[in-house]
Amino acid sequence: ESRIVGVLGNQVLLHDGTTMMIPREVARPNELAEGDTVRLTYEVRNGQNVATSIQFMDRPGGLRPR
Repeated sequence: ESRIVGVLGNQVLLHDGTTMMIPREVARPNELAEGDTVRLTYEVRNGQNVATSIQFMDRPGGLRPR
């Protein structure tokens, strides 16, 4: 669980300094915002952290915006 401090396209920077790539099937770039607290599961692919699921902790039910 971490807070997003930066968004650049499909990549986010988390408050602990971790960079995470968020594939479109997990979340669209316009669904990600600085300040969101998220719970991510991920795997390392070719040395890059790639999210496999995302839950938004600050939104009712952890849902993504529609």
